[in-house]
Amino acid sequence: MQVKLIAYTQGVKGQMPLDIVERCASVCYNSTPTTTHKIAKGCAKSGHMSVYEHVSFTFMIEDVSRALLAQLTRHRHAAYSVQSQRYCDMSNCRFVIPDSIENLKYADPYFLACLDEIRDTYVQLTEDFNVPKEDARAILPNATPTTLAFTVNARALVAISGQRLCNRAQKEIRELFQSIKKEVAVVCPEIAALMLPKCEQHEVPFCEESNCCGKHKRLTELVK
Repeated sequence: MQVKLIAYTQGVKGQMPLDIVERCASVCYNSTPTTTHKIAKGCAKSGHMSVYEHVSFTFMIEDVSRALLAQLTRHRHAAYSVQSQRYCDMSNCRFVIPDSIENLKYADPYFLACLDEIRDTYVQLTEDFNVPKEDARAILPNATPTTLAFTVNARALVAISGQRLCNRAQKEIRELFQSIKKEVAVVCPEIAALMLPKCEQHEVPFCEESNCCGKHKRLTELVK
């Protein structure tokens, strides 16, 4: 997996993302923007996250599975440009294998043999039988790698992180958002600091999952 921040919102005079949020948030209160981002930080603390929609980040993401892509694109408030299996040749792709399978001493060889057979069939369909790639792709598994550009505003990024940094999230997409958070931290550590599992986005941490990982108590337990 490779993740790189390739663009982010900047002002005409070189203002950084939180400067933009501060300026936009000041409109709400007829206030003067501060150099300490007091208004922007206050909005985040009070849950007034709409002001964070004024800044966005664009990431180039490589070597993730189509399974991850299916999960990621469930988040609506974002833009996606994805490698096309209609036009791109998948003959030499390196499949993304989950650690839980790769670490199995006896199951892994069978899994790899199955992937090799799928790849060979794909090549045979496209090269020997002239089946269009857009049809031959029907045989490709969720383990097929892909590349995509992902653009998302800061409010949506924080919300998505709440879901995908959760210990209950699948390992691959959790690692993706850990990498995204590191990239954001370089240009805007304040927004990166808001990217937390949903259980930790509350003033008093609590778990909303039905199958809790045990890191924090469920809300019903805290209320009792």
